[in-house]
Amino acid sequence: MNPRVRHAVMLALMVIFLATGAGCPKESPNKKNPEPKGLALPVEQPPVETRPVMTKPAESRPVESQPVSTYVPSPPYRVRLYVTNLSHEQPGWLRILKLNDERKAGTAEGLFPEQNDVNVTTSNVQQIEVHISFLPLAPRKRTFLRVDGQVVEIVTKNRKFVVLERSPAGVWKVMPQKR
Repeated sequence: MNPRVRHAVMLALMVIFLATGAGCPKESPNKKNPEPKGLALPVEQPPVETRPVMTKPAESRPVESQPVSTYVPSPPYRVRLYVTNLSHEQPGWLRILKLNDERKAGTAEGLFPEQNDVNVTTSNVQQIEVHISFLPLAPRKRTFLRVDGQVVEIVTKNRKFVVLERSPAGVWKVMPQKR
């Protein structure tokens, strides 16, 4: 028999079996004593003594420890940020300015593997700031910033930092410089 036909037949039989309730007893097997018919008189029972039981204090769940943000000031100038509160210290040349979901931690990792090439990967981050004045960029050369795989050419002349924001579609855009 064709496997597709066999599958369809088995499926149809299972649906019929479940729909008709075949194999189910009419009454629950757990019901050993039938309920009394008519009025039942309450039976008086002596009061039961209770004593307090010593219990252990409630154990709290272990708090998930968040990794510490780090910056290595030598090549490739690696920055690792773990942020739940934007006011906490963020070392290095990369900053998280806004989270997508403020109830969850945001992470960002930045590398400067070669001159004028900056790589950043993020998670739960909507806006970042790259302090290009921290990095040893070659003058009069094009500078490329790769954020989550997207390549953005940035202008470094007369700038200390660049702010990028992720659109709802996931595209990173350089924000205008405030004067």
